Amino acid sequence: MADTEHIENYPGYDPIYGADLSNKMFGHAKKFGTEYAHGNIKIEDIVDQKVCQAYNSTIH
Repeated sequence: MADTEHIENYPGYDPIYGADLSNKMFGHAKKFGTEYAHGNIKIEDIVDQKVCQAYNSTIH
């Protein structure tokens, strides 16, 4: 979504750039105390689950 140039049909928004919508969603999630990590993320398939691991990252 962040790489999408223009989004015209996202509910609740007038036409908006993907990066702007992504930033608005991120800010909204932060208001509710969501933890987030900046850095490298590795997703692995383990049995029937996907495991997400952050490395070289800062968790906020």
